[in-house]
Amino acid sequence: DWSSDVCSSDLHAAIAGLSTQVPTVMVSYSLKVEGIADLAYRQLSQGSSHMVVAANSLQNPSAVLKKLSAVWNDRAEIKECLAQSIPTLELLARQNFAHLDILMEGMGLS
Repeated sequence: DWSSDVCSSDLHAAIAGLSTQVPTVMVSYSLKVEGIADLAYRQLSQGSSHMVVAANSLQNPSAVLKKLSAVWNDRAEIKECLAQSIPTLELLARQNFAHLDILMEGMGLS
């Protein structure tokens, strides 16, 4: 059932999928995608590139379908990977906002 998975060419949609721990394949059109994939899927045995489809590869539908099929077969491991990585990333994001609040307070901007 693909209803619990996301394939996105939009970075914000990909972040929404990842933040809810939904396995998300991202179409890479910029370095930002690889960076996000590396943060979310660093612990994946196949590597974070397993969850990234290069934009220029969309010209070869059979290769993309093969990659998506491989992701589908690995979905249990992918979900486990996200269950481990996303809470850590959320904690780091909260810490960043706490640091920003301290900086703003120090500058009299809070």
